[in-house]
Amino acid sequence: MLTSAANDIKSFAVVDPSINFSDHLPLIFEIVMSVNSDNVSNSVKTSVSSDSTQYQLRWDKANKERYYYYTGAHLSPLVSTVDDALQACASGVAPASFIDCIESVYCTIVSILMTASRMFIPTVKKGFFTFWWNEELDLLKEASIKSDKLWKATGKPRDGPIFAHRQTRRLQYRKCLRDWKKNGNPMLYK
Repeated sequence: MLTSAANDIKSFAVVDPSINFSDHLPLIFEIVMSVNSDNVSNSVKTSVSSDSTQYQLRWDKANKERYYYYTGAHLSPLVSTVDDALQACASGVAPASFIDCIESVYCTIVSILMTASRMFIPTVKKGFFTFWWNEELDLLKEASIKSDKLWKATGKPRDGPIFAHRQTRRLQYRKCLRDWKKNGNPMLYK
């Protein structure tokens, strides 16, 4: 996280949630920001879209080679800009416009990546492939995962009550998953 005004940071925390399976940790910070209405363009308007549809990128269907070459060709000119800014900063003669340079480079990177994703990566509505997913499947999946973790923690026995419980939960989840995927209606499970 980079800021030009450390006093504007109201709070900061590194979060380590138990459901995070990544080696990256999310950061949460709150900043205080004041906007001078005289400097805000009339063309800038804050609006909240009533369309809550979320889209996701289909990297499995993307033309990754063209994405790679496009981003490489368009991002490489920024390297000299960043190098020049870093050298100026290291020598202690960073211009007053250093923050503007960082903002400009950042906006350019985001623009290039967004353009490349629109050109080479298909998007679909979130849930497009699992429109039939529901809370019952969430619960069965969670139960299956818990029983699998218990089974692994006890040394992966090949028989006994822990193994039987794991197999039962796993089969219930997989059968319900197949039924919802195929028919859109579940079998009742006891």
